[in-house]
Amino acid sequence: MIENTNIFEIVPDVSWLGIDEDYYRQIERRNTEKMIEKVTRYSEIFDLKGGTSTIPNWRLKQLLLIGGFGAFAPKNGKLYFLMGHLGDTPTPDYIPSKFVFANPYIPWDGSLRIKDECVLAKNDTGFMGILPILKRHTHLQTHVELSFFITTVMSRLTAFGVAGRDQEAEAIDRVLEDIEKGKIRALTDQNILNQIHTQPYAGDARFITSLIEMMQYSKAAEATDLGLQANWNAKRETLTSSETLLNENVIHPFVDNMWDCWNEWVNEVNEKYGEYLDNGEFTLEWGS
Repeated sequence: MIENTNIFEIVPDVSWLGIDEDYYRQIERRNTEKMIEKVTRYSEIFDLKGGTSTIPNWRLKQLLLIGGFGAFAPKNGKLYFLMGHLGDTPTPDYIPSKFVFANPYIPWDGSLRIKDECVLAKNDTGFMGILPILKRHTHLQTHVELSFFITTVMSRLTAFGVAGRDQEAEAIDRVLEDIEKGKIRALTDQNILNQIHTQPYAGDARFITSLIEMMQYSKAAEATDLGLQANWNAKRETLTSSETLLNENVIHPFVDNMWDCWNEWVNEVNEKYGEYLDNGEFTLEWGS
């Protein structure tokens, strides 16, 4: 059974892994925020016009990118876009023959035979949408951002404080907390000051450069996986015109596959359900 992917899926219990669950949830929340932002941007890859008033085209594009597929079917004189999953006996080409769905708002639920009772709208021939690609790269980008934050905070520190007692350690901790907030704190107890020792610390500035390059690489790799041109090259010197085109031969396949799939359902919906398209026939163009 093929099911839609949900960008708002519940964060799993990771306590058995020995991972701090609050930290894990914060990371996953940031990943989700970034993926929503990316879906919003990538929904402009195609310019979709016309269609049915039961769903705005901007939302239709987002649902296809997120879920990977859906179906169009008429009910009570209106054409609806439905989310659900595929099932039942496969066709000769091993694709499930029915679309199973539930929409409590209409309300309407059940199963529809593909081609006879509905039009299957695929984002791509893998029925996966773009979330698998976004998840793979977003997780890395979130950790790079976290490393940026830690590196920025640690750059304010020129030495480690060494304490022999809890009271002295707490005093050092308070100083470090204020440093993180960008504040300056003074120690007022001379006895504590006399017991605190420091160990010189110098961060490696090259680490920041490495983080910048990692972020640029990850964003470029994500765009390339989607089939979009990305302005990135590991060479640090001036690039020649031929070097800037090195990845031309490896881009486009996925987004071209999407283009073919979208054109297929656009033409099929226009032909089969044209009478229900109160905003005119669907038209599809490359986004500007």
